[in-house]
Amino acid sequence: MPIVGGRGFTLVELLVVALIVEILAAIAFPLYLGYTGEAKFTEGKALVNSVWTAWRALAQETCGVERPLNLTYTRASLATTGDTVPPRWNVSPPGATLRIACGSGAFALTGGPVAVTGTAVDVSTLAVRLDCVSTASPPTVLTCTVDGGVNFVPC
Repeated sequence: MPIVGGRGFTLVELLVVALIVEILAAIAFPLYLGYTGEAKFTEGKALVNSVWTAWRALAQETCGVERPLNLTYTRASLATTGDTVPPRWNVSPPGATLRIACGSGAFALTGGPVAVTGTAVDVSTLAVRLDCVSTASPPTVLTCTVDGGVNFVPC
């Protein structure tokens, strides 16, 4: 006895569903890549902010004295080499110094800018740089690059 109102899908119905899934994937994939790229930069920018906060706190504790960047590594939860743990980003140059004036709070950064450079495979071409000029407005500016440090643009 034949089955009336069969229980399967026709080939046309399956092809229509496959086409819809393919269209959705073609739209979603570039969006996904954009979101993951921005998330990686956000990770680098958060690290710069963490290091900058720790460095300013150290310089304020010893106002009038130049404090090298590498003294903030442990305060910012970095290895003594300036690498994140596990190794993903590196903060440099370790010899850059920050001095904050005791009375006015004005700061002077020498040996900078501070750079956070990707060391893991998925962030190896990314870098975030913190430029500081105490007389500028704003005094700190973040710039980013996706080409390994050749062209920096505000981020």
